[in-house]
Amino acid sequence: MPVTNHRLTDDQELAVCQYLDRLDNISTSARLQMVTGCANDILQYGHCGSEPAPIVSDHWAQRFQHRHPEYYICKQVTIEIDCKNAHQPDSIQAWFQKYQTVCQQYQIQDSDKYNFDETGFRIGIGRDQWIITR
Repeated sequence: MPVTNHRLTDDQELAVCQYLDRLDNISTSARLQMVTGCANDILQYGHCGSEPAPIVSDHWAQRFQHRHPEYYICKQVTIEIDCKNAHQPDSIQAWFQKYQTVCQQYQIQDSDKYNFDETGFRIGIGRDQWIITR
């Protein structure tokens, strides 16, 4: 018997999976709050009616992961400065080539890039956090 208490349809959950895959593709991981926000945005977009759109619970992301075992919830830890400085030039060059490919693929203009320096480019991320990724 199919489960009837899911907030999102199968197609809507597929959209969340595509969102996570796109983030993984550009070497960015989604925090659990981002996944919950994505689900709520999908529900808001698909909602019609005068009452407020439904939202998912705080624990929805964990249940989503159980329904989609191809994703893992893990703790992303910050890299110590000594480790950051120890990166090999080849790996750095490969990363920038991948970055340029993504920018070209999604037509990201230079004017759309910001806060990108030697300390990283994720605004507001400076501590250990729980993420969901393949």
